[in-house]
Amino acid sequence: ELFEALLAQRGQRSVDDLISNLKGHVSIEYVSRKKPNMQEIFLELVNNGKVNQ
Repeated sequence: ELFEALLAQRGQRSVDDLISNLKGHVSIEYVSRKKPNMQEIFLELVNNGKVNQ
């Protein structure tokens, strides 16, 4: 059986950190990175207080 998962990066952890944590728990066949869209970038800036309201 094949499952697909979409994972969000938290903090400053790298993709290598994620793969290291998953090893031994799941079999990884493919990894790709999704670039954030403009809405996601804007929300991150607002949440981090970098946009004046």
